[in-house]
Amino acid sequence: MENLEYKFFSDINLNDSFFNSLKEDYKEFSDWFIKKQSTQDAAYVLYNPMGTIEGFMYLKYEQEPITDVNPPLPNVY
Repeated sequence: MENLEYKFFSDINLNDSFFNSLKEDYKEFSDWFIKKQSTQDAAYVLYNPMGTIEGFMYLKYEQEPITDVNPPLPNVY
C-alpha cells in the first residue's frame, strides 16, 4: 500500500479515528463528509503502516474570486 493515496470520499473511512476530533468540534462534519461520498469529489489521504489515516487534504476549487483573505485571490478559471 502506498502511503499517500488520492481517493474518492466514498472510499475513505469516516469512522477512522483521524476524524474523531473533527466530528467532535464540528457537528456538521459527518453530514458534509457523507454528502461528499455521493459525489465524484476526492482527497489526498496519508496512511501509516497500520493502515489508519495520518493526514487528509481536500482541495476545493473555487469558481470565483476569494475576497475574504488579504490579499484577495483572483479567479483564475
